[in-house]
Formats: sequence, structure tokens, C-alpha cells
Amino acid sequence: MPRSHHDVARSKRVLYQRLVEQAGELLARELEVRQESDDAIHAMRVASRRLRSCLTTFSPMFKRRPGEHLAGELKWLSGVLGLARDAGVLVGRFDESFQELGASVTATDARSHLAPYLDQRKKIARDEMISTLQSQRYADLLSELDQFAKDPPFAKRHLSSKQLIGCVEREIKRTRRQIDAGRRAVLGLTCDACLRSRYARS
Repeated sequence: MPRSHHDVARSKRVLYQRLVEQAGELLARELEVRQESDDAIHAMRVASRRLRSCLTTFSPMFKRRPGEHLAGELKWLSGVLGLARDAGVLVGRFDESFQELGASVTATDARSHLAPYLDQRKKIARDEMISTLQSQRYADLLSELDQFAKDPPFAKRHLSSKQLIGCVEREIKRTRRQIDAGRRAVLGLTCDACLRSRYARS
């Protein structure tokens, strides 16, 4: 059954709105990151990952080269934000753990040794993130994203709404396969460890 122009136009409109929405979210969260607002790094990373997901999941709708390049740059940005986010979360979790241990000599001694290291690690990750946000590469990414969102480089091949749903379903199946493969890998490592332990005792 041939795709109607109306259905194709609706598919493009959905993707266009998503790109504009998340591009705006990314910029809004960047300001909060610079102001050190709570959870701003996480929110900015989520926006970058949503943009990349849109480009990769619905890649048939876009011209290959610009779509792949922008997705790659968003992956780079997400990685930098992830390091800063993880460092901050690690410091927070250690603080909570030390508070639960109380003021024992062991807990106080451990905190005096670990806290400076964790704080330094957090500072390094944040400095790298801020440096990234001030870099030419990031400025180029924003310019590319702005142009992409304003005038998406749609491919000649157009997908209907039903086919867009099919793209999402394929991505879900791919994710499930990755999860299953990860579980099998963990199970294999666990079995190997059990065997080593058994042989060590025998």
C-alpha cells in the first residue's frame, strides 16, 4: 500500500519536533551546569542521549553523513558529561556510607584517606567538563545541532508512521539482545570463578 503524503509529513513533523525540543533542553541544561545546579549534569546528559537516540533509531529518515557525524559528537559529549556525573555520584554515595558508619575510628580514618582523593577526582572531571563546554568542538556541535534541528537533512527515502514504530521496535529488540548477552557473559564469569575456587580447594 503506497504511503500517503500526509503520513510521511506527519513522520517528519514528529522527528522535527523531537529534535527542536531536545536541542532546547540541552541548551537550557548547559546554563544550569555552569551554575552548578543540582542534577543539571544528569539532565544535560539525558538530553544529549535522547538526541543521539533519535538520530540512530530513525537513521533511515536522515541523510547518512550528517546524521552519523552529529550522533558521534553527541556520544562524545555524553561521555564527558558521564564522567563528571559519575564522579559526583561517587562522592555522594561515599558520604552517605560514612554517615551510616558513624564516628568510629575506622570510619573517620577511612574518610580522611578517601575524601581528598574522591574530591580531587570530582574536581578533575568537572574541570574537564567545563573545558569541553568552552571548546571549539562543542561550539561546532551546537552550531551543527542548531542547523540540523532547524532544517533536518531528511533522506529521499521517507518512512510512514508505522515504519517509525518499526524502527523503535527493532531498537528494543537490539537492546534486549545486548542485555541477554550481558547476562550470559556474567554467568560465564561466575561459573569460571566457581570452578577456579573449586580447583583451588581440591
